[in-house]
Amino acid sequence: MVFDALGLKYENVSLDLSELKSEKLLKVNPQGKAPSLETPEGNLFETTAIVTYAARTAGKLLGDSPIEQALVDQWLAYVDSELSGLVGALVGQIYGYVQLMGLKVPDVKTLKEQLLPKLTFLNSHLQGKEYFVGSKITVADYALVSYLYGLFAFGLSDKERQTLPNLVAFIERLAQTAEFKKYYGRVRFGQAPLQAPKAEAPKKEEKPAPAKKEDKPKEEKPKAAKKDDEDEYAEPKPKDPVFPETKLDLMNFKTFFVNEKDMDAAMAKFWEEYKEGEWSLWHLKYLKYPGECEVVYRTNNLLRTFMSRLENVKKWIFGTQFVLGDEPALEVEGCWLMRGSEIMDPIKEIDVYDTYKWEKLDPTKQADKDLVKDFWTHRKEDEEKVQGKTIRTFKWIK
Repeated sequence: MVFDALGLKYENVSLDLSELKSEKLLKVNPQGKAPSLETPEGNLFETTAIVTYAARTAGKLLGDSPIEQALVDQWLAYVDSELSGLVGALVGQIYGYVQLMGLKVPDVKTLKEQLLPKLTFLNSHLQGKEYFVGSKITVADYALVSYLYGLFAFGLSDKERQTLPNLVAFIERLAQTAEFKKYYGRVRFGQAPLQAPKAEAPKKEEKPAPAKKEDKPKEEKPKAAKKDDEDEYAEPKPKDPVFPETKLDLMNFKTFFVNEKDMDAAMAKFWEEYKEGEWSLWHLKYLKYPGECEVVYRTNNLLRTFMSRLENVKKWIFGTQFVLGDEPALEVEGCWLMRGSEIMDPIKEIDVYDTYKWEKLDPTKQADKDLVKDFWTHRKEDEEKVQGKTIRTFKWIK
């Protein structure tokens, strides 16, 4: 946002998490972290250093007097020391990044308890003010809103936001700028915070128990009975959906299809084993708002957020999910095979389910069969096309 607000020309290079330790990035930042900036004068890393360099280069957004410039530095330092770690850990759990990277951080409840006093402090500072420093936008405002918006949109409840009206008004004010709209689209606040997906615990290898010496049998002590209140309030485990019997072994089919090089043979085997009613096919498309899906790496964030919610249903689904098209008119679409004849309740319960349009396909129609083949047999990013749109990001649902 800062570079756009300053009118500076730049090339944005998006990287997947797996590319953070790539030779390309390590040349710019030996720590293998983003963001990093490559300039003719030298390379920079750390967000604060990058945005202040940009503002000094353009001679704007740093304050109009020495005291304002010092206050801008103060708020940038506050973001680094008080907000970035806590907000990153909380929102990162909601997006699923923390779980994906295997990071150990406090739970969402603990992080929120630590954050709310800081948010109250920021809210008080903005009483009677439009911006954090002076009467005009500075880089401090852009830095603060970039951390606050994701937190307010997805991490706080409506009730919690009502206690922070000045910060809400600040976010909505910054949201009117072209720079904000370019990267975040229209402001949306959820009534309830999104729930962080749970990471699956790694399976431990069972080691054979060492041979024990024969001991005298011990008398077993009677186990203490559970308290009535524990039984009464124990949360029942969710039951798996009930499906019609099927001969299609999904796990074996996934392995076969993903590794089969002859796509015509793979599709032929699928149609041979597919039985309507036992299974169903779905085309899903993200319902984007104005300003969304304009930049590939930000659209990938939408895709990853959705993918992180699928861990508990993967055993019943298979398919592909894509970011398709060209900037600034990208689409997020997928084609799924799903157990049962209708969308199962565990999928409907996913908190971002309603952000997609779900269209049931009819295998008796050739156009729908062609659509499945198009989505399942093309995977090469930036080379192949699906539904006439270039593949930018490809993911298996398996």
